[in-house]
Amino acid sequence: MGLVPTTRICPDYYTISAGVKAEATDSAINEILWMLKDFKENGLTDEEFDFTKKALLASEALDYESLMQKAGYISNILNRELPKDYAQQQSQILKNITKEELNALAKKNIDLSKMVVVVSGDMLLLKDRLSELGLGKIQILEKDGSGKFKYLKSGKTKHIKNWK
Repeated sequence: MGLVPTTRICPDYYTISAGVKAEATDSAINEILWMLKDFKENGLTDEEFDFTKKALLASEALDYESLMQKAGYISNILNRELPKDYAQQQSQILKNITKEELNALAKKNIDLSKMVVVVSGDMLLLKDRLSELGLGKIQILEKDGSGKFKYLKSGKTKHIKNWK
């Protein structure tokens, strides 16, 4: 599971992703929601803060390892008109930020009522389980993200079986 600030798209927008088995999708979403709620209400523990800060600082060099990562970094700086020393400024912020500052930001900015949950998978299996989470109406879209997708229940497909 990962949390990625997608500031290239727009500020205050984050993506949380997880690769889980279909049967665990609903419980994974439930766990993520619980973690966000707990983070907002109770903040990070000292242990969580120290571990996360050390891991982020240690992984910084890997952020620009491949040509694609370097190109993305340069594109981000150009598109957002950031200063040339943007990476150094971000590193300095990370080194100096306190647990109290992060906890205050979480209280102020995490708003579960504005969250959008996107699930890719077998909706025949997942739809009822996801409905039980109480996150609102489930919208099933086409592969390109348009319209509403009509799915066929088992036995109603015109697919020709190519196995015996």
